[in-house]
Amino acid sequence: MISLMSIWRNDAEKQIHQRVEHLLAKQAYCHTMRWDWAVGDSTDATEEILREYAAYDERIHVSRFDTGLPESDVIEQRRLRSATTASDLLATIPEDLAFVCWHESDLRSPRNVIDLLLAGSLPCAAWPIIKLPTGTQFYDFWAYRDLGGGHIFNAPDNQRFEVSAFGSLWLAQAELMRGRRMNEEACVSLCKQWRSEGVRLWADPRIIVEQPVDLWEAR
Repeated sequence: MISLMSIWRNDAEKQIHQRVEHLLAKQAYCHTMRWDWAVGDSTDATEEILREYAAYDERIHVSRFDTGLPESDVIEQRRLRSATTASDLLATIPEDLAFVCWHESDLRSPRNVIDLLLAGSLPCAAWPIIKLPTGTQFYDFWAYRDLGGGHIFNAPDNQRFEVSAFGSLWLAQAELMRGRRMNEEACVSLCKQWRSEGVRLWADPRIIVEQPVDLWEAR
């Protein structure tokens, strides 16, 4: 079984229905799917909307994990808020789960993104882009790091390659993610834990995912 995990916060007016349908369209060959969604520190109808979907589909599981952390414009504090909710979600991974696909809820990905990620070494992340007026460019250069720890801005080759950290959308064995805690570095802190344990990480620039501009805020 594979879980597609995402976190949500104040998304009721941010194309939430289109985003939910996009996530529910994901398929995995020869694997049973479930969707695990966590709502954290949300003050709008996000949780109610997601639970309406869960009421009609037993494969959808919605949890509420508020952090108690204050609202902040400081990026590290924002990351810590999201990472704390994400960590609480990882603590719920059941024993019979084989893989986790972490999929930021606002990203657009291929319908078969899970099978594409499963087709090589794991853990592996897809390649996020954003289409700005100035052109299409790599999106998550903060999280994606080369083996020396430096930020990645472009793919070195059109093939799966080893990295020291990644973000946005990735797939890993459930046993590597179960019970993990992340700090203000969010997914990068998770990758650092794995690397310290000898786990090799990969990114595949052939698997393109898109950050929609209309759901993006420059910081």
